[in-house]
Amino acid sequence: MRCVVTAIAFAGVLLLATAAPSAAEIPWENRAAVSLTFGLLTFTEGDYENNGPVLGIEGRYPLAPRWSIGAAVSGASDIGILTDELSIVPIEVNVTRMMPVSTRVVADLGGGLAAVHGTFTEIWSETETTEWVFGGQLCAGVDWIPGRLEVGMKATYQITGDFADFSWSLDNWRIVLRTGVVF
Repeated sequence: MRCVVTAIAFAGVLLLATAAPSAAEIPWENRAAVSLTFGLLTFTEGDYENNGPVLGIEGRYPLAPRWSIGAAVSGASDIGILTDELSIVPIEVNVTRMMPVSTRVVADLGGGLAAVHGTFTEIWSETETTEWVFGGQLCAGVDWIPGRLEVGMKATYQITGDFADFSWSLDNWRIVLRTGVVF
């Protein structure tokens, strides 16, 4: 069974490698982009296994063929009515490998470092705790780029240090839709 799975995986990689267009056919190659993002955040540790909306902006600049450096800033908060609230503002820098699927579709895979500003508000005691924590993230996405428009989605898993005096971190999953402009 393991041989069959290995053979199928090898065939898939071979198919993607041979089906990918050459650099001369890729109109988005070596071009910068700026995108707005909107999606969902899920905290993954401690008492805050809650969902909330996330809104942000991200940009990328080419480093080398099919490699880019990017930065992103977003804001997210869990949704709670008459409950404690946790909000974060992640500021990220990522290096991404862009892999063409076709001349208009690109998959990307990357990772980087982050500084995350967290604010925890206890509703009943009106106490607010604020702190910066540091960490990193892994991200993967896919984009459709028909000319100067970019439309896609991205998933990010972010790992951070412990938050303030609490025994939990600000680790989170984010899944966002993005739309932007390629320069």
